[in-house]
Amino acid sequence: MAFETNVYYGYKASNNLSDVIDRENALFKIGLNIGDLNIIRGVAGELGATRDDLVTLSDLTLPIYRTLDRFLSESSQYADVLSKAGGTDNSLQGNLEVNGPIGASAIRYNYVNTDTDQIAFADISTSRVSAWSSISPAGSFPSESDPIYYGSEVKIYDGGTVTTDKIQWGENAVPKLYTAEVPTHAITTTINGQQVKLYAMKSIPLKFSGFFRNFNSIVAVTPITGINISWRIINQVNTSDIQSYPNRGTRLNYFSVQSAPRTIEIYYSPDNFTSLTLTGVNLRTLPLAELPNLTQLNISFNDIRTVPNLNIFSPNLLTLNIFRNNLYLAESATLKKLNLGVLNHFPTSLTSINMYGTFFGSIRWVNLSGIEVAPASVGAVSVFKYRFPSLVTFNVGRGSSSSSRPIFNPDLYDPMCHLPQMPDTCQNYYVGYNDFRTVPATGLKDLPELRNINLTSNGNLSDVTFSIASTNIQTVNISATNLPMPDLRSRTFLTSYRHTYNANTSPFHVSTSSDVSYKFSGCTALTGISIYGSRVAGFIPKFKNNQSLTSFDAYVAQYITGGRPDNGEHGYVDGTTYVMYKDTFNDAKDISFFRVLSNSLLVGKGFEEDTFKNLKNLTYLYWYSYNRTGNSVTDILLPNISSCPALRYFIMPVNKFRGSIPAFTSNQSIVYIDVSSNELSGGVPFFNNKLALNYFYANNNALTSFNGFINTPNLYHVYLYNNQITGSIPTLSEDSPNIDRLYLYNNQFTDYTSGSFKGLRRLKFLDVSTNNLSESNLNAIIEDLYENYILAPRSTVSVNLRGQSNALGYNPSEIGTSREQEIFEKITFLRQRGWQISW
Repeated sequence: MAFETNVYYGYKASNNLSDVIDRENALFKIGLNIGDLNIIRGVAGELGATRDDLVTLSDLTLPIYRTLDRFLSESSQYADVLSKAGGTDNSLQGNLEVNGPIGASAIRYNYVNTDTDQIAFADISTSRVSAWSSISPAGSFPSESDPIYYGSEVKIYDGGTVTTDKIQWGENAVPKLYTAEVPTHAITTTINGQQVKLYAMKSIPLKFSGFFRNFNSIVAVTPITGINISWRIINQVNTSDIQSYPNRGTRLNYFSVQSAPRTIEIYYSPDNFTSLTLTGVNLRTLPLAELPNLTQLNISFNDIRTVPNLNIFSPNLLTLNIFRNNLYLAESATLKKLNLGVLNHFPTSLTSINMYGTFFGSIRWVNLSGIEVAPASVGAVSVFKYRFPSLVTFNVGRGSSSSSRPIFNPDLYDPMCHLPQMPDTCQNYYVGYNDFRTVPATGLKDLPELRNINLTSNGNLSDVTFSIASTNIQTVNISATNLPMPDLRSRTFLTSYRHTYNANTSPFHVSTSSDVSYKFSGCTALTGISIYGSRVAGFIPKFKNNQSLTSFDAYVAQYITGGRPDNGEHGYVDGTTYVMYKDTFNDAKDISFFRVLSNSLLVGKGFEEDTFKNLKNLTYLYWYSYNRTGNSVTDILLPNISSCPALRYFIMPVNKFRGSIPAFTSNQSIVYIDVSSNELSGGVPFFNNKLALNYFYANNNALTSFNGFINTPNLYHVYLYNNQITGSIPTLSEDSPNIDRLYLYNNQFTDYTSGSFKGLRRLKFLDVSTNNLSESNLNAIIEDLYENYILAPRSTVSVNLRGQSNALGYNPSEIGTSREQEIFEKITFLRQRGWQISW
């Protein structure tokens, strides 16, 4: 039984049973014993038991959770298999060979009509009543007096007549249910010689048949004063299950406890519908209705296989969403590919169409007479351009690379799988995650009104002459293709450019000898450039006239070299004096995200002084050069970021910067510092009052001192291993109590400040191995860790104390001195509670 507004009371687990008075009794009522749960909680916490341990204890001979996972994974494959199999609701997709008798009430099959050379349908039927059928004695022809049975729709055009002596209704009349049931037509008829008018109601209600448990639907109508939309949901199996929603309005959110074949009835005048959304209910067909003013139709995520005739259902439609319907499973072989025959079912008034996940293979092309021809033929146009002269938005982009969804790809008709052409009205062009391979010479690159283009994840798509002529272009995404970076200079509406994982090695400049040939020069509205994982090569540009730029991402852009042309525009004759120049952001002062990772960057070069000066909005700065930036001879320092007050992430690992670590005095919002794997020296800064600092990585340098931090309460990770730090491990518990990972190994610490680790209540990983600590230092650490556990009991803490040059042979034992026994007992205590301690 479905429910809509009823409230059902019970246990709400997400509230931790706060809605019951007696929790233990509530658990007992559903078969759970609080004692059993406490045991499970105990072994998982203090003893560190895992799911595998519980499976073993339960004496299961099979890993039941894995087995169930396999069943779930395998059973989900049957949905795809069944959708292509023949049955009562789907035609057999192929030949059927029968040896012996076959029986059925009716069998429909395809055959070749030799008169027309076309595929046609034929029936073998033992009991079939057609739309107009007469019942006559066997072996005789029907006579004029034989009754005629009406089993389908009859359409009487203006001026047409039907004469009959007797009319018997096929359905019983039912009382009026809702105010929306109003006459839609008047029929003039003659009864017993007198002309009368009968009022008729057509397509009220609209009836949609599907198989579902729940759905969300919304419609829009031109309102009729005093009349609201009503809904009914009728279970086709259990006829007593009828859910009625009188005067509900334009939206219905329906829920039921189980799936079933159901009919959705929507009560309103068909002439007043302007928009209809009905998704995810497994519709197979649309009702035989006419909605002359419907402009928007969304029937995506259904089970429609034969493309519906929308020229009748919605003759003035503007927007159609029919994606994720398996239209390639149509009964007719002529409708299994996206050809003109399919699009002829849609009105030419369409301005927006979204039909991804509907067909396999290539999209067809035709000549000026509408005859299908090869895409390379003279005068050939794609079926979309031919059929829809006013199309504005075209979308067959799948959104992901899921192999279970239909994909446009090469076939025998078009081995090069051309992108479809569009009319000049096209503004939005989306074809992502398919296997298109060829860009047409016209109908895309030269579209004058093009605003948004997304060709992403068509990995074999290439065109050495790829360009975008439109001066109205706003967003470009050619990621994961083999298309070159187009010249987009002076596109003042362009806001976003994405070129990630692109296999083409085109540069940022039209000419490598001039800065003014920067392909985005004059793009004053451009906010983001991403070449993440691409093969874009060459210079990091001066962002000329990019006043709105906030993000530049060249992560894993392994062909980026840095530097500039040798033309002196940057103030130097040699374009390789610096890897980046101070005029880089002169026209892009609002940059907030800047990231570069490349193994082709200039070797031994650094940043010109003031490269990042006065970037008030810079929050993220990342530079990774595989030890190419900086050198071991000339002191090339980390860039000065003191005039970047908004900086939160300073990430510059695996370079050859020298000098000291900055104190980030003016960067009060700093969260993440990574200067690992450089050649930095000196001491670790106190980072005084850096309240937002969470992560600090300075491992693999040449640092020599560490005196702790001052008021860094939110510091979690401290990585200082592989340095040359001497002296005492400082007190950390007071100013940095939330450190959970502390790596100090492979340094030269000679002492430990007692109490340093005692207050680190979230500590999970501690490694001070390979230092010069003494036996007494190690004992003090063990005592602090014991007190640490008493203050904050927890398991799965890892501690490594090995390799101390001043504590050779350190081995606390239960048979040693009283001090050794005391330390051994505390180590044993911690190990029994899930701590791993190595010495």
